[in-house]
Amino acid sequence: MAASLQSKLKALNASSELAMEYAEREIPLLKNIMERLHKKGVYSFDGSLNIAIFSCIAEADLSILMVRMLHEQFTYEMTLFARVIALALHEYALDIQRMLSDLIKNELATTQFSAHRSDILQLNKRNTDFIKKNIKQLKQIRNNTIAHKTKQAVDLANLVYDTDPIDIFNIGLELMEISRQVKLEAGKITAKIK
Repeated sequence: MAASLQSKLKALNASSELAMEYAEREIPLLKNIMERLHKKGVYSFDGSLNIAIFSCIAEADLSILMVRMLHEQFTYEMTLFARVIALALHEYALDIQRMLSDLIKNELATTQFSAHRSDILQLNKRNTDFIKKNIKQLKQIRNNTIAHKTKQAVDLANLVYDTDPIDIFNIGLELMEISRQVKLEAGKITAKIK
């Protein structure tokens, strides 16, 4: 494994542990806040709470998959993890784009949270740029190797083995960085709710 990739893996291992600890601590807390607000009939903070919970789950999932992918010895196992990661990246990038747009239109339109508007707009732009750059490749992997929309076995085998785990790993790192920033910004908003 190249030195650059080895250092990324080491950083991801440490980051993965933090993501798991954060997810195990924050998800139940945020879920309880949301449930408590819903019992009071308050739904106006759903956007930031949804993004915070969703980002925790996505970051933890991606961390686990990416670390395991790079520890696999067999090419097929690495490409399987890469294809599952590509599916998760595709879905997460599109979901977070919708969630950020909803947050901008709803919660951030209020005076109470307007200070966060420019940071969220910047994150939305970063995510949009990520989608423009990567969605075609991720969609092709998702549609043709996980959903098996291609019914030609030779074509499917070629697509499976043409999936580059290191490329998917690097795309994953890029989206995870955006996700961390989304999680931090959503955390600043939810801190005002608690």
